Amino acid sequence: MYRMPESVFQRILCAAIITLSLPFLVYGQQSDRFVDWHPVRLGSEARVLEIVDIKVDGKPIEIGQPFAAGEDWLDTLTFRVKNVSGKTITVLGFGVGFPELGVSGPIPMFSVTYGDYKNTNPAARKTFVADEEVDLKLPKDQLEGMRSVSTNTIGTHHLTRLTILPGVVSFEDGSRVGGFSLRKQTSEKP
Repeated sequence: MYRMPESVFQRILCAAIITLSLPFLVYGQQSDRFVDWHPVRLGSEARVLEIVDIKVDGKPIEIGQPFAAGEDWLDTLTFRVKNVSGKTITVLGFGVGFPELGVSGPIPMFSVTYGDYKNTNPAARKTFVADEEVDLKLPKDQLEGMRSVSTNTIGTHHLTRLTILPGVVSFEDGSRVGGFSLRKQTSEKP
């Protein structure tokens, strides 16, 4: 009877354990994430902006459906927003919240913005014209702050859930509107 040397046996055993563990390691790095609309009472029924696409790491995701993504998914999260107002926008923003962090109070949130509200020179402002689309990402400085809050609140900075909150805009003509949904409007009535 052939007796395998112990060092060979240990190498084979180690290789088998690693091979069998790989799916679990990959699954742990690619766990379910979730982006959804926050159930809030809207301050306005105005149609101003629509989120027409959301991507994580360049791949489209569906709002309200779980998807697999790595721990850095918030760094690659991109919202494609369309101006459906019929007017030129100078500044826009909408909120994002993190429900996992609302365990002991309100849900921590921040704004995703476009334009410079501090710029008082109208000629130097970047504008967002009607029917134009723009890609927006989470602000890195605010995201780092949220990760710090997450570590202090729930013991990890790996968030898995994000909710989209209402928006606010300022138009080139000086008017403003806020508290509206960024849900894409459909022609079908429920």
